[in-house]
Amino acid sequence: MSETNSPSERIDIPADLLAEVLESEQAGGIAQQLRKLDRPWAILLVLFCVTGALGLPLVWYSSSLSKLNKFLLTILVSVYTALLLGGFSAIMVWVVQQIASVF
Repeated sequence: MSETNSPSERIDIPADLLAEVLESEQAGGIAQQLRKLDRPWAILLVLFCVTGALGLPLVWYSSSLSKLNKFLLTILVSVYTALLLGGFSAIMVWVVQQIASVF
């Protein structure tokens, strides 16, 4: 008889093997990097200096922020991103007008 593994079957991993994998150097390095990103100041830095609204999933996956803070940050980052895009659009319209006036 051949055994088939369906996705719904549970795979039992021995606890000692799981602990060994989790304590490995590579897993520890990844976990340490994720912990650095889960700090509120790091999330704010990424949101306002790097990603804007594209960083919102980072906010919602964070365990260091309360739901109220996540909600408020979402609104704040959305408004911030809209203002940046509006400002960029206004500058581009002005630049196009300046170029058109030269020709």
